[in-house]
Amino acid sequence: MPAHIEIAGASVDISHLAPTQHLVDVPLRGGHLKTIPVEIAYTNHCYSRMPRAAIGERICRANVVMDGRKQRLFCDRRYSLSLHLPRIMSELVRSENPVWSIPGNNFVQVELVEEEGTRARATVNYYVMMRIWKCVVPNEPKCVKVRVETAFPEDLLFYAKPVLKKPFSFRKLLACVWEGRDHNAPDARAVRGAKAKRGHRKANAPCGRGRSE
Repeated sequence: MPAHIEIAGASVDISHLAPTQHLVDVPLRGGHLKTIPVEIAYTNHCYSRMPRAAIGERICRANVVMDGRKQRLFCDRRYSLSLHLPRIMSELVRSENPVWSIPGNNFVQVELVEEEGTRARATVNYYVMMRIWKCVVPNEPKCVKVRVETAFPEDLLFYAKPVLKKPFSFRKLLACVWEGRDHNAPDARAVRGAKAKRGHRKANAPCGRGRSE
Protein backbone atom coordinates (compact mmCIF):
# COMPACT_ATOMS: atom_id res chain seq x y z
CA MET A 1 0.00 0.00 0.00
CA PRO A 2 1.43 3.44 -0.91
CA ALA A 3 2.00 6.11 1.72
CA HIS A 4 -0.11 8.67 -0.18
CA ILE A 5 -2.89 8.67 -2.77
CA GLU A 6 -4.21 11.53 -4.89
CA ILE A 7 -7.86 12.45 -4.41
CA ALA A 8 -9.44 15.45 -6.13
CA GLY A 9 -6.00 16.86 -6.91
CA ALA A 10 -4.79 16.66 -3.29
CA SER A 11 -2.38 14.23 -1.63
CA VAL A 12 -4.04 12.10 1.04
CA ASP A 13 -1.79 10.47 3.65
CA ILE A 14 -2.57 6.78 4.21
CA SER A 15 0.75 5.90 5.83
CA HIS A 16 -1.09 5.01 9.08
CA LEU A 17 -2.38 1.92 7.23
CA ALA A 18 1.08 0.56 6.47
CA PRO A 19 1.56 -3.08 7.56
CA THR A 20 2.85 -3.60 11.09
CA GLN A 21 4.53 -6.49 12.91
CA HIS A 22 3.87 -7.48 16.52
CA LEU A 23 5.19 -10.12 18.92
CA VAL A 24 2.31 -11.53 20.94
CA ASP A 25 2.29 -13.99 23.87
CA VAL A 26 -0.51 -16.51 23.35
CA PRO A 27 -1.63 -19.44 25.57
CA LEU A 28 -1.08 -22.76 23.79
CA ARG A 29 -2.19 -26.27 24.72
CA GLY A 30 -0.44 -27.57 27.79
CA GLY A 31 -0.75 -24.21 29.54
CA HIS A 32 2.48 -22.62 28.32
CA LEU A 33 2.84 -19.26 26.60
CA LYS A 34 4.49 -18.84 23.22
CA THR A 35 5.56 -15.60 21.60
CA ILE A 36 4.37 -15.59 18.02
CA PRO A 37 4.84 -12.99 15.26
CA VAL A 38 1.63 -11.35 14.06
CA GLU A 39 1.50 -9.20 10.94
CA ILE A 40 -1.38 -6.76 10.42
CA ALA A 41 -2.27 -5.33 7.02
CA TYR A 42 -5.15 -3.26 5.67
CA THR A 43 -7.04 -2.99 2.38
CA ASN A 44 -8.26 0.16 0.67
CA HIS A 45 -11.81 -0.71 1.74
CA CYS A 46 -10.89 1.00 5.02
CA TYR A 47 -11.07 4.37 3.25
CA SER A 48 -13.24 3.67 0.19
CA ARG A 49 -16.69 2.28 -0.53
CA MET A 50 -19.05 1.43 -3.36
CA PRO A 51 -21.38 4.19 -4.58
CA ARG A 52 -24.85 4.26 -3.03
CA ALA A 53 -27.23 3.10 -5.73
CA ALA A 54 -30.24 4.06 -3.61
CA ILE A 55 -29.47 7.76 -4.11
CA GLY A 56 -28.05 7.48 -7.61
CA GLU A 57 -24.49 8.14 -6.47
CA ARG A 58 -21.75 7.79 -9.08
CA ILE A 59 -17.98 7.65 -8.99
CA CYS A 60 -16.21 10.67 -10.46
CA ARG A 61 -12.68 10.39 -11.76
CA ALA A 62 -11.30 12.72 -9.08
CA ASN A 63 -12.49 10.47 -6.21
CA VAL A 64 -11.87 7.04 -7.68
CA VAL A 65 -9.93 4.39 -5.74
CA MET A 66 -8.90 1.35 -7.77
CA ASP A 67 -9.35 -2.03 -6.13
CA GLY A 68 -7.79 -4.31 -8.69
CA ARG A 69 -9.93 -3.69 -11.77
CA LYS A 70 -12.90 -2.42 -9.74
CA GLN A 71 -13.57 1.22 -9.08
CA ARG A 72 -14.51 2.42 -5.61
CA LEU A 73 -15.32 5.82 -4.19
CA PHE A 74 -13.01 7.56 -1.72
CA CYS A 75 -14.95 8.02 1.52
CA ASP A 76 -14.04 10.90 3.83
CA ARG A 77 -15.93 9.33 6.73
CA ARG A 78 -14.21 5.95 6.44
CA TYR A 79 -10.85 7.67 6.01
CA SER A 80 -11.30 9.73 9.18
CA LEU A 81 -12.30 6.68 11.18
CA SER A 82 -9.39 4.66 9.76
CA LEU A 83 -7.05 6.88 11.77
CA HIS A 84 -8.22 4.85 14.80
CA LEU A 85 -7.26 1.50 13.24
CA PRO A 86 -3.58 1.30 14.29
CA ARG A 87 -4.56 1.81 17.94
CA ILE A 88 -7.55 -0.56 17.73
CA MET A 89 -5.55 -3.39 16.20
CA SER A 90 -2.44 -2.90 18.36
CA GLU A 91 -4.60 -3.14 21.49
CA LEU A 92 -6.65 -6.05 20.13
CA VAL A 93 -3.76 -8.42 19.37
CA ARG A 94 -2.55 -8.23 22.98
CA SER A 95 -5.94 -8.49 24.64
CA GLU A 96 -8.65 -10.94 25.62
CA ASN A 97 -11.19 -8.65 23.94
CA PRO A 98 -13.85 -10.51 21.98
CA VAL A 99 -14.18 -10.71 18.23
CA TRP A 100 -17.22 -12.29 16.59
CA SER A 101 -17.28 -14.82 13.81
CA ILE A 102 -19.28 -13.73 10.77
CA PRO A 103 -20.28 -15.44 7.51
CA GLY A 104 -17.38 -16.03 5.14
CA ASN A 105 -15.05 -17.44 7.82
CA ASN A 106 -14.06 -13.93 8.85
CA PHE A 107 -14.20 -12.08 12.16
CA VAL A 108 -15.34 -8.65 13.27
CA GLN A 109 -14.33 -6.38 16.12
CA VAL A 110 -16.95 -3.86 17.23
CA GLU A 111 -15.34 -0.72 18.61
CA LEU A 112 -16.95 2.41 20.04
CA VAL A 113 -15.17 5.44 18.61
CA GLU A 114 -15.73 9.16 18.74
CA GLU A 115 -16.55 10.76 15.42
CA GLU A 116 -16.40 14.45 14.58
CA GLY A 117 -19.78 15.49 13.18
CA THR A 118 -20.85 18.70 11.51
CA ARG A 119 -21.99 20.14 14.85
CA ALA A 120 -20.65 17.96 17.65
CA ARG A 121 -18.84 14.76 18.48
CA ALA A 122 -20.78 11.51 18.51
CA THR A 123 -19.94 7.95 19.55
CA VAL A 124 -20.52 5.35 16.84
CA ASN A 125 -20.14 1.61 16.43
CA TYR A 126 -17.13 0.95 14.19
CA TYR A 127 -17.06 -2.48 12.55
CA VAL A 128 -13.58 -3.82 11.80
CA MET A 129 -13.75 -6.97 9.67
CA MET A 130 -10.69 -9.15 9.35
CA ARG A 131 -9.35 -12.42 8.02
CA ILE A 132 -6.83 -14.41 10.08
CA TRP A 133 -4.57 -17.23 8.92
CA LYS A 134 -1.21 -18.86 9.58
CA CYS A 135 1.42 -18.17 6.94
CA VAL A 136 3.93 -20.95 6.33
CA VAL A 137 6.58 -20.28 3.66
CA PRO A 138 9.61 -22.57 3.20
CA ASN A 139 12.80 -21.14 4.72
CA GLU A 140 10.93 -18.25 6.34
CA PRO A 141 9.69 -17.83 9.93
CA LYS A 142 6.07 -18.80 10.50
CA CYS A 143 3.64 -16.04 11.42
CA VAL A 144 -0.04 -15.26 11.81
CA LYS A 145 -1.41 -12.76 9.32
CA VAL A 146 -4.35 -10.52 10.16
CA ARG A 147 -5.77 -8.60 7.23
CA VAL A 148 -8.38 -5.94 7.90
CA GLU A 149 -10.64 -6.44 4.89
CA THR A 150 -12.87 -3.46 5.60
CA ALA A 151 -13.88 -1.09 8.39
CA PHE A 152 -16.97 1.09 8.45
CA PRO A 153 -19.30 2.91 10.85
CA GLU A 154 -22.77 1.75 11.72
CA ASP A 155 -25.14 3.46 9.29
CA LEU A 156 -28.56 1.85 9.12
CA LEU A 157 -29.53 3.92 6.08
CA PHE A 158 -26.82 2.52 3.82
CA TYR A 159 -25.12 -0.47 5.47
CA ALA A 160 -26.55 -3.73 6.76
CA LYS A 161 -25.29 -4.58 10.23
CA PRO A 162 -22.95 -7.60 10.23
CA VAL A 163 -24.52 -10.85 11.39
CA LEU A 164 -22.56 -11.59 14.56
CA LYS A 165 -22.34 -15.29 15.39
CA LYS A 166 -20.05 -16.57 18.15
CA PRO A 167 -17.63 -14.44 20.22
CA PHE A 168 -14.01 -15.50 20.78
CA SER A 169 -11.17 -14.16 22.88
CA PHE A 170 -8.73 -12.75 20.33
CA ARG A 171 -5.65 -14.26 21.98
CA LYS A 172 -7.37 -17.65 22.12
CA LEU A 173 -8.21 -17.28 18.45
CA LEU A 174 -4.55 -16.55 17.66
CA ALA A 175 -3.57 -19.70 19.57
CA CYS A 176 -6.06 -21.82 17.60
CA VAL A 177 -4.80 -20.43 14.30
CA TRP A 178 -1.15 -21.04 15.30
CA GLU A 179 -1.80 -24.64 16.37
CA GLY A 180 -4.18 -25.44 13.53
CA ARG A 181 -7.09 -26.09 15.88
CA ASP A 182 -10.75 -25.52 15.16
CA HIS A 183 -11.66 -22.35 17.07
CA ASN A 184 -15.25 -23.60 17.33
CA ALA A 185 -14.20 -26.72 19.26
CA PRO A 186 -14.77 -26.51 23.04
CA ASP A 187 -11.74 -25.90 25.23
CA ALA A 188 -10.35 -29.20 26.56
CA ARG A 189 -10.00 -27.88 30.12
CA ALA A 190 -13.60 -26.66 30.04
CA VAL A 191 -14.76 -30.08 28.84
CA ARG A 192 -12.83 -31.86 31.62
CA GLY A 193 -14.23 -29.44 34.18
CA ALA A 194 -17.80 -30.02 32.98
CA LYS A 195 -17.32 -33.81 33.14
CA ALA A 196 -15.90 -33.55 36.65
CA LYS A 197 -18.88 -31.50 37.80
CA ARG A 198 -21.32 -33.99 36.31
CA GLY A 199 -19.47 -36.84 38.00
CA HIS A 200 -19.53 -35.01 41.34
CA ARG A 201 -23.25 -34.34 41.10
CA LYS A 202 -23.92 -37.96 40.17
CA ALA A 203 -21.84 -39.29 43.07
CA ASN A 204 -23.62 -37.04 45.57
CA ALA A 205 -27.13 -37.52 44.22
CA PRO A 206 -29.63 -38.98 46.76
CA CYS A 207 -30.59 -42.61 46.29
CA GLY A 208 -33.91 -43.09 44.57
CA ARG A 209 -36.79 -44.37 46.66
CA GLY A 210 -38.87 -47.33 45.70
CA ARG A 211 -42.44 -46.80 44.66
CA SER A 212 -44.78 -46.66 47.69
CA GLU A 213 -47.50 -49.30 47.92
